Amino acid sequence: GMRNVMVNIDPAPSEDITIRYALSGAATLNADYAIRGATGASGTLDVSSGASRAMIAVAIMEDNVTEGDEAVVLTLSSGAGYRTGSPDAHALTITDNDPPDLAVSTMALTVNEGGVAGMYTIALATNPGGAVTITPSSSDAGAATVSAALAFDAANWQTPQTVEITPQDDIDAEDETVVISHAVAGYGALTMGPEVMVAVDDDEVPATAGVDASALTLSLVEGGADGTYTVALRTNPGRRLRLRLLRATRARPAFPARSDSTPRTGERRKRLRLRPSAMRIRTTRR
Repeated sequence: GMRNVMVNIDPAPSEDITIRYALSGAATLNADYAIRGATGASGTLDVSSGASRAMIAVAIMEDNVTEGDEAVVLTLSSGAGYRTGSPDAHALTITDNDPPDLAVSTMALTVNEGGVAGMYTIALATNPGGAVTITPSSSDAGAATVSAALAFDAANWQTPQTVEITPQDDIDAEDETVVISHAVAGYGALTMGPEVMVAVDDDEVPATAGVDASALTLSLVEGGADGTYTVALRTNPGRRLRLRLLRATRARPAFPARSDSTPRTGERRKRLRLRPSAMRIRTTRR
């Protein structure tokens, strides 16, 4: 668009004059704005004889650069046939209309535990005008890790760069969800990009409640040595459990309910039925 800066002249000149002015501020001439007759850091304004005001036309230039709001300051300088009054400067703010944003190829993807890596790409939505770093991070590195930081600048901001998600193999039997976040540095006011949700499909056999025992029967001699066995859960339960042992009886209890002071003779096979609750346990008959 076009913005006009008014210069009031009092008294009106009796002959044509040329008013000089200086340019300053963060905005760049012929990149962010243009003024006819201005070069470098200065410009001139021709005023006709008898004119009490004149305009400096400032053309605001459209770009695709994220640079934030910038200002150009026009400051009048004294010259032949006139002198400056107060105020002698005008600041014009150019509002940036190129908000920073990331172009992410997908917001969700699925990988298989222990399998090949998943990938997506990121590019910048606007020219950053400088160096930008995007650092991905995983919410659970035990389930999936993520590749290193990405570097963008004014030359490669439109070129998509790849983020690689590597699923990790673990011992549990559960599907997991990992959130990939993106920290942004050097890209206007944007400090965090959008999140990508990664579903990690488990590769273990579906968990079913079950316990494996080192022996299903034990032969014990009454009054003889203790018998031992071990038990283990087939998969990681994901929490602490407690094992409870039940006695299975036929003619007699598998274990006496109280201490037996009368030794028996002979040999008898004993059997235990188990209910799972711990990762591993060792038990001894006494």
